[in-house]
Amino acid sequence: VRGFKAVSVEDGMVVLSWVLDASPEESNVVHFEVFYKKMGTDEVVATVFDDNQQVNTTVPIVKIVGLEVGSLYRFFVVSHNQKGSSLPSSIIKLNASTAAWQGIPISGSSSPPHILSLNARSPTWLQFSWNPPAISHPEDVLSYRLYYKDTLVPNSTLKMRETDVTSLRIEFLKPTNQYLVYATAITVHDGANVESSGSEKLMVWTETTVPALIETPTIEPADIHLGSNMTVHCKAMGDPLPTITLYINNQVLRSEKTRHMVTMVHNVTSDMGHVSCYADNGYGTPMIASRKITINRAPHLTGPGLTVAAIGDTVSLLCTVVAFPAPVMAIFSDEEMEHSLGDTDRVTIIGEGDEEDYSRFYLSLTIHNASAKDAGDYYCHANNTLGEERVKMQLQLTSPSTNVTQCCSSKNVTSDCLESCRFSLDLDFLLARPQCLPQVES
Repeated sequence: VRGFKAVSVEDGMVVLSWVLDASPEESNVVHFEVFYKKMGTDEVVATVFDDNQQVNTTVPIVKIVGLEVGSLYRFFVVSHNQKGSSLPSSIIKLNASTAAWQGIPISGSSSPPHILSLNARSPTWLQFSWNPPAISHPEDVLSYRLYYKDTLVPNSTLKMRETDVTSLRIEFLKPTNQYLVYATAITVHDGANVESSGSEKLMVWTETTVPALIETPTIEPADIHLGSNMTVHCKAMGDPLPTITLYINNQVLRSEKTRHMVTMVHNVTSDMGHVSCYADNGYGTPMIASRKITINRAPHLTGPGLTVAAIGDTVSLLCTVVAFPAPVMAIFSDEEMEHSLGDTDRVTIIGEGDEEDYSRFYLSLTIHNASAKDAGDYYCHANNTLGEERVKMQLQLTSPSTNVTQCCSSKNVTSDCLESCRFSLDLDFLLARPQCLPQVES
């Protein structure tokens, strides 16, 4: 049976008609049964077949009288032949009154979706599923509408989402909020959408928000070598799902909405000293967790190059070593590095590590009351399990002068260059202020 519709409605009376899927000769229909029931305000979809009245007819049209004027009724029809009964037709719901009828046929719809259920939820979304209509024509193509409204806001607008499947997630909701939800089924008859009545109604709450929390980054492997790869794990908690951002040396490397983000960092460089994981889900204060990493590398040395001082001065030569693991450091007085220097009454050698950078070390040579024999080349050497390196430091000693500052002033050295007027020539100072070089040479 298809095309079930109400073609006329008057006070207490309705005329219903339908057509057969096949010709009467092919279907061999003996009679039709029209089931109907007055619907109450507490009607639920589970009682869709619970109809307490019926009429029989041998033709695909029937007039039903004696209905209560102004009441809502539900109708469907089943055909019978010698082999059994057909599936139920679509369902018609109508008000049995002339005033309620708009003068056009009322097409039957499927029964409503049923067993509407909440499957999952978060602070900002709700996930629902439902069963398809118990009554619908086998050839009907069904779609669904899920209606919802905020019950905590007076006169809030009823919103709707459509889908072709029996599940849907409603997103962009308010946390800790109550919503009224129900579903309907849509079929197409004669090119027009026909909507069923609503399913059971649910009152559901979204969950409470949990501000984002982030764990200290986990880095693999434990020993990271220069030029190798490392894997960074950022793990966060929070509801709704947080967005995790990975920073390396305060530069954004990657961002993703997840609770566990794994990032492979290729070709690790020496300046990748700080790794930070940042998490934010829009609620509470964003959180960040950081850790310092020390990259295994062979020693790299820098020294002062040439140092010029006066005989009798106290002279210091400082060698900077970047290496990890911690290197063995020494200063030699010969290129073959056979004669290492140690502390004497005039010579002091001090080695120390940087308090903030575990891969940076310093080795200083201090000569008190320098004499002409102290001039020459010195070699700073460092080695660890990954390699070794040395750097040459030159010391040039000159005869002492009396008043260096007075001498510079007499040579018209400007005030911003007076700091260079010393027996020890500071090349770093001259590199920072190249305008002073011609004045010092004079």
